[in-house]
Amino acid sequence: MGAEGVGADTEGVGEGELIEGSWLVEWVGEELLLAAMAER
Repeated sequence: MGAEGVGADTEGVGEGELIEGSWLVEWVGEELLLAAMAER
């Protein structure tokens, strides 16, 4: 995951930021999902 973000950042700042932002959203979503599963 991290390597993909670095590669995207070299292509374009705007593009890299979008990809980095979506990665952050996915990561936070996974954390929330894991937390919800742990509570059950």
